[in-house]
Amino acid sequence: MIDTMREKEPSYTVAELCEAFGVSRSGYYVARNRPEGRRAVQEKHIVKEMREIDSDRHTRCYGSPRMASELSARGVPCSENRAARLMKKHGINATAKAAFRPKTTVSDPSKHKADARRAIFDYLETFYNQRRRHSSLDNISPEDFLKRHFQNQNPILN
Repeated sequence: MIDTMREKEPSYTVAELCEAFGVSRSGYYVARNRPEGRRAVQEKHIVKEMREIDSDRHTRCYGSPRMASELSARGVPCSENRAARLMKKHGINATAKAAFRPKTTVSDPSKHKADARRAIFDYLETFYNQRRRHSSLDNISPEDFLKRHFQNQNPILN
């Protein structure tokens, strides 16, 4: 409400705004000069981290479960519901998977095969097999899974 009143302040007097919104003038000034709350500061930080995660071309497709896991891995506590709410509010929506449509109009498919192989290799080796959070591994990356696995192993010496 205070934000709405601030937006309208150039067009109306404070007294008119306070009367319209049913707020005392002193209450308006106290609220206007109050620093941001702890939750608002936390949410700004979370959204900043979400935008950073979303800027990576491979993690742009993360929905709220993986986004919450990624945030937790970065040391930013965030529940799935909070992640979903903030993603929706700030337009950081996961990209829906496109329907498969075979393309048969390419005149020389051999030209595009090398590019496709390179793109698939890049995706699999730099992201999917190393950094992508897999739900079957409790939303951790294969790299982290292997680190945890081998940390728990006792070396057998002969």
